[in-house]
Amino acid sequence: DVMDEAEASKSSIPKNIVADETFWEEDQIIAPLPSSHSSVEKKFETAVTSAWAFFRFIDGLMFDSRLYDYKFQQLQDDPLYPYLNSLVGIADGGEDGYINENKRIMQKPKKEYMNQSPLRICHSLAREAVAALPKLQVICADIGGRLGMQTIAVGPIKKPTAALLKSERKYDGNPLLVTDYCRVSLFVADIATLLALIEIVLSKYSSVVRRIKLSNLKSTHSSLIGGYRDCKINVDIEGHICEIQVHLESLWNLKEESGYLHYKRCTENSVTLSTFDLGRTLDGLDRSFESDLIKAGEASVRSTPIDSLRYNNEEAIRDYSCLVSLYLHHGMPVRAEYTLRKLVKVRAENPNFGPNHAETILFLGLLYRSLKSQHKFKKAAQVRERISRAERCQRSDDDSDLFGLCSKDQCKAIDFVVDMIVDPSRKERKEEQDKADKVEQSRKYWLEVRRSFFG
Repeated sequence: DVMDEAEASKSSIPKNIVADETFWEEDQIIAPLPSSHSSVEKKFETAVTSAWAFFRFIDGLMFDSRLYDYKFQQLQDDPLYPYLNSLVGIADGGEDGYINENKRIMQKPKKEYMNQSPLRICHSLAREAVAALPKLQVICADIGGRLGMQTIAVGPIKKPTAALLKSERKYDGNPLLVTDYCRVSLFVADIATLLALIEIVLSKYSSVVRRIKLSNLKSTHSSLIGGYRDCKINVDIEGHICEIQVHLESLWNLKEESGYLHYKRCTENSVTLSTFDLGRTLDGLDRSFESDLIKAGEASVRSTPIDSLRYNNEEAIRDYSCLVSLYLHHGMPVRAEYTLRKLVKVRAENPNFGPNHAETILFLGLLYRSLKSQHKFKKAAQVRERISRAERCQRSDDDSDLFGLCSKDQCKAIDFVVDMIVDPSRKERKEEQDKADKVEQSRKYWLEVRRSFFG
């Protein structure tokens, strides 16, 4: 205790501090800084506007993805498509563009890679790509010259950091499975030119070809994320796998150079045609905020009232399409119905779409949904019948009038039905035979067309 008192006497800090006055006066009130009510409202309005812009952005990604799909459907009308669709690629795993792809080619493993980090391996492969690029350009220039191509696009060497991210996203962290460090793009006018290009590659460069990937161009295969489809050819240039990307001009011209940005944005936002549901982006939103979102959307189309909408007002059409999703999700089917009837009309009038186009059918399906939610079952049934007619018009193998034929026994329809009962697998066998016949006719047509390329 004596030591403690001695230490305390030396300290300049008093043992007890007594204050006669507190820091705050008794009548002074502690309160937060005053804030402007108008500034809070402005921030909220900005948040709502940003939310609408994002919702519209996601819908735009979906629409652009569908455009690729529509163009691909048109490509299938080419008489050479059945032959292309029947071809089997080389080392084609059929899963390009997807996570955990079962890729059948890879960069050559080296002993020094065993003690290197994945990023260092990516740096080594990028240096190899720089050395391989001139020879890849020579090969592509030769192919392009033989086919009269005017444009060859040489891509930049993939950065090691980008390659590492790709390997982690798609290949479970294996950088050797990244085969597009060095890449060149070729553009073909049609399927005939694509078939000729493949024939040139197989006849002249078969010793260096490691993969020809055609699966993305097959009717039974899903597209890349974002809806795009192309052909990829991988060649070995002195031990380094390079990539030749072959683009069909009809698909490329939809977005041109911005096509990759569209693909990247779809990847970042997990937007795929097969699984993405735009309505799910609204789940969990407060109803009052959703109502403000509708107001923001309606404000964006104020300059183009729904009654004055024309088929060439594409941006306004897409804005109204977003509004329909909001109306249906918010429980406003009457407003959705009114908007959808106009959207169906303008799509049907558009020469690029038409009454039986998939985009028109999409709006008809939403109209059917809005009518059912209002218990307008008779009108909903009429819309359902219109959808069925449009879908039948899209199919070339239309069996829609079978029962009508049966009633009049036209074309021996009753015999056909009886045969189906006795032999239920007959239809499947007939479909397979018809498919084989189409492929053979398409192949024969290619043999005629190829003379224009090879004499």
